Amino acid sequence: MIVDEVQKAPKLLPEIKRVLDSDNTKGQYLLTGSADIKTLPAVTESLAGRMGTIRLRPLARGEIDGKSPTFFKRAFAEDFPATVKGFDKAAILEFAFDGGYPEALGLRPRAKRQLTSALQIKHETFVRFLAILKTLYLIDEIPPWQESDDECILGIEVKSGSAVGKGDFAHLAWLRDNIVKQRRFIGIVLYTGEHTLPFGKNLYAVPMGTLCT
Repeated sequence: MIVDEVQKAPKLLPEIKRVLDSDNTKGQYLLTGSADIKTLPAVTESLAGRMGTIRLRPLARGEIDGKSPTFFKRAFAEDFPATVKGFDKAAILEFAFDGGYPEALGLRPRAKRQLTSALQIKHETFVRFLAILKTLYLIDEIPPWQESDDECILGIEVKSGSAVGKGDFAHLAWLRDNIVKQRRFIGIVLYTGEHTLPFGKNLYAVPMGTLCT
């Protein structure tokens, strides 16, 4: 049985649990939805231990542009393009507002401007909206580092500005010197400028457009 938008029918979940407790044959139900049912106040049954979860994500930027992902492979190899143009702050914000859903990609400029003005809100409201967007699977929080198969650590910070300085690498340098220590470490500050710039041992300012090229 397939149940779409199951978060709208939370009373079904205890009944599904009752059926599964008497017959735990796998694949009896396919539940789909656009919200994390474990975080919804009306849901009293999470089906813990009885349900597997598959996250269906929206399109990545590379998928939209028809390009294969190469950023992490190039980052661990410290193989960054010298210059990447066409990805200033305005372009990055445009990508963000486009999102990864086909319907959003078709929004007209006026609708995008309305969305932009809606984001000019107080911090407390922003935090509350952020929690809602997480519940609806519209945004993800990602870890600030990645690890390769050879245990190299890649640390990443993101700056909205088009200029960077030594101070922007303070957290990455601390991570390298106090946590990573003897392991190989590469630190990257992604910014909206055009040029890849070195800032000490294995530290680089990298154009944000590198994510999309």
